[in-house]
Amino acid sequence: MLVISKEEVRRLMPVSDAIPVVGRAYAELSSRTAVVPNRLSLTGRDEKGVTLIMPGYLSVDDSMAVKMVSVFPENTGKNLPAIHGLIIVIDSQTGMPLAAIEGAYLTSLRTGASCGLATDLLSRRDSANVAMIGAGAQSRLIVPAVCSVREIEKIFVFDISAESAVSWVDEMSEMFRGKIDFRAVNDPAEAIRKADIICTATTSETPVFSGLDLRLGSHVNGIGSFTPDMNEVGLETIRRCSKIVVDSIDGALSEAGDLIQAIEYGAIGAETIHAEIGEILNGSKPGRENDTEITFFKSVGNAALDVAVGAEIFRRALAEGSGVSIDL
Repeated sequence: MLVISKEEVRRLMPVSDAIPVVGRAYAELSSRTAVVPNRLSLTGRDEKGVTLIMPGYLSVDDSMAVKMVSVFPENTGKNLPAIHGLIIVIDSQTGMPLAAIEGAYLTSLRTGASCGLATDLLSRRDSANVAMIGAGAQSRLIVPAVCSVREIEKIFVFDISAESAVSWVDEMSEMFRGKIDFRAVNDPAEAIRKADIICTATTSETPVFSGLDLRLGSHVNGIGSFTPDMNEVGLETIRRCSKIVVDSIDGALSEAGDLIQAIEYGAIGAETIHAEIGEILNGSKPGRENDTEITFFKSVGNAALDVAVGAEIFRRALAEGSGVSIDL
């Protein structure tokens, strides 16, 4: 079995390479050729964190894997990462474990790639300005993904920690070698009013911007909230959206607090959801149809993406002889 570290995952698959990989997984989800059982959630006695077990199988690629990811917010006070993860790639013909891959970075990788994919399908082709709400680890993969599908000129970032936002600007400016103008703002409205593309990556239970500030023709990627109690975007954004697109309708209606709360409030009905992103990829539903639509992609994550990206990383590691081989 191969053991593949975070740094090897980073080297083997840039986020731009992951975009078509997650696209194939979304297409399988919407074509119903993927097998993705409900994920199992475990909490300890003190309920200070949650561990999720997520299996999946993609029949087109004949790929199988199981992901375990733990989210323990209080770890930051212990000088430990808040998220730990592991993905086991499995031989679907024999059940043999083929690889153990660091899963926290891979999760961020496939989520960033999902934003890149949704941006490519739903944002205006001439989109040039981005608002990034939340300057955490996930934003560092969302931004390169978005920039790989659009000619971005300016990126405005807001974080509840002004210091984190300023540090983020320095880091990203260096990454892009001055080719993009990065700016930290003190008020999310300042970023939203100038943005063609808005990306939110927070764990907020209340909206992080006002939907009234959205420009006509803008596109929103909401990937931070993943429980019914979390709500990054709020009712005004939901009301103004011409098209709401999700990774999985079942997942969105059970986990996406942004949409669940809007439905409970009566602002929209479940039928308001325009499409799964895989339906747009498969051609059964349209993406953006004009330059004035406000579009919203809501993702809560799906094991199909982990299977697809994990299997591709395993194939790449095999091809170049990377990873550490161990005998169980």
